[in-house]
Amino acid sequence: MINFDCSFFAVASSTAVLYDWVLTFVQEFELIWKRHWSFMTVLYICVCYARILYSLVMLGDLSSVSMSDLG
Repeated sequence: MINFDCSFFAVASSTAVLYDWVLTFVQEFELIWKRHWSFMTVLYICVCYARILYSLVMLGDLSSVSMSDLG
């Protein structure tokens, strides 16, 4: 049962991360991508896209779990 609850949490948190990125992408494009690049710009981009990549990897790991493993 714990694995099933964790999978719900992983899907919910990944959905929240992707939803946040979609909502703020226009602002990110204007404020980050169009400006002069600095160390902080690169750091922001690395952190932001590492978070999205991590969420997608976690969702990919969930797809390898069969329903018989959860019960």
